[in-house]
This record gives sequence, structure tokens and C-alpha cells, in this order.
Amino acid sequence: MGGMWIVITIPCVIIGAVIVAYIIGQNRKSNGTDRINEILKEVEAKGLHISQHHISFNVRSCLAFDEENKKFCFIYGDPVSMGYNVKIVDYKDILESEIIEDNVQVMKTSRSSQIGGALAGGALAGGVGAIIGGLSGKQTTSNNKTRKLDLKVTIADTRNPVINFSLLNLPGEGISKHSSIYETEIKSAQHWHGLISVAIREAENENILPIREGDNKISVAEELTKLSVLLKDGLITREEFDTQKQKIMSQ
Repeated sequence: MGGMWIVITIPCVIIGAVIVAYIIGQNRKSNGTDRINEILKEVEAKGLHISQHHISFNVRSCLAFDEENKKFCFIYGDPVSMGYNVKIVDYKDILESEIIEDNVQVMKTSRSSQIGGALAGGALAGGVGAIIGGLSGKQTTSNNKTRKLDLKVTIADTRNPVINFSLLNLPGEGISKHSSIYETEIKSAQHWHGLISVAIREAENENILPIREGDNKISVAEELTKLSVLLKDGLITREEFDTQKQKIMSQ
């Protein structure tokens, strides 16, 4: 009889532990969601007009978008300790966006990729400051399951230049890519990556200023300096450098 009780008791204890863990997890998610919603109300009270937002499945991060004022609000932290960081960023201060799945880069958009892609396609209008090109991206294939999904954003902030948004962070082998949870989070990652990519493009285009006749000498010097930086960083070839230099000098 003693052996029988052990056989019955052990599964019951395991099931009970799983239920308790689930309840605790749900409570943490609920508390984290409540806290993030409070933060959203606080930033709106300070003048941010949020047109859309997304809270991640694991409640570790939230992305909010203010289209009217051209700003993003990034909220990230730990739902267990309830410690969240809040960062409001202008379009012009966003340098790069990446989708990273199981530590593998799936897609990337950056100002440098815009410049490189524009030069490769010959899409130059005027000087270096007037480079107009499509946002380049990189995609890779992976397994049928996923443990981690992150959106990594690099901004112009020397103290905290990288913000990592954890959308999924699961134990074990993770979840199937056919699951509703994965599909929801990957679509959200792609959606927000797209919004940030558009912001990068708009910020680049806003920096395109016409060259006034009186400022021509200064502008030419600035354009040549920018062109030299591109060559030094390996974003253009020597042949491309010489070609664009000739165009700038002939202005």
C-alpha cells in the first residue's frame, strides 16, 4: 500500500507544482501589463500622443508610437521586479533596427545600409547628403521552433545606445513556429521593425537640404568629407568614391 501511495502522490505533487507555477506566472504577467499601462498613461499625460502600441507576450517590453510628434516610446524591463525603463526617442535619433531570432539576425535596417544600398544601386541625387535608397534587409532560415525573439534598436545615445526588446524568451526547445503565440509575436516584430525602418528613412530624407549658391564651397567640403568617411568605413569602393567626388567637384 505504501508504494501505491507514493505512485499516486508524486504525480499529484508535480501537477500541483505546475499549476502553482502557472498561476504565479499569470499573476506576474497581469501585474506587468498593469504597470506598463500605467506608464503609457504617464507618458501620454506628458504630451505623447500614442497612436499604437504593443506589449510583448512575456511582458518584458512595450513599444509605442507617436506618429503626430514623430517619436517612439520604448518600455523595457523585468515584470518580476516591476522595474521598467522608459525611453522616448525622436525619429532622427534612431540608427538601426534588427530582428533577432534565437541569436540569429533575421532582418536589419540601418542608416549605413541605406547609404550602401543607394550607392550600389546608383541612386544618387546631388551630393552624399542626398542619397535616397531603399532600406536593405537580411533574412535567414532557421528551425521549426523558437526560444527567443528580440527586436534590437540602436539609438544616438552614448550612455545607452542599444535597447533590446524581448518578445519571446522561453525555456527548453521553445514553441512551434506554427503556434499562435509565435505568429503573433513575429508579426509584431516585423510590424515594428517596419515602422522604425520608415522612421529611419524619413529622418534621412529630412536631412537632405538644398545647397545654396553662397554656401557652395562649404557644402562641397562637407560632401567630400562625408564621402571620405564612407570610403574609410568600407561602404563604397575607390571607384565609386572617385566617381562621386567628380560629381561633387563639378557642382
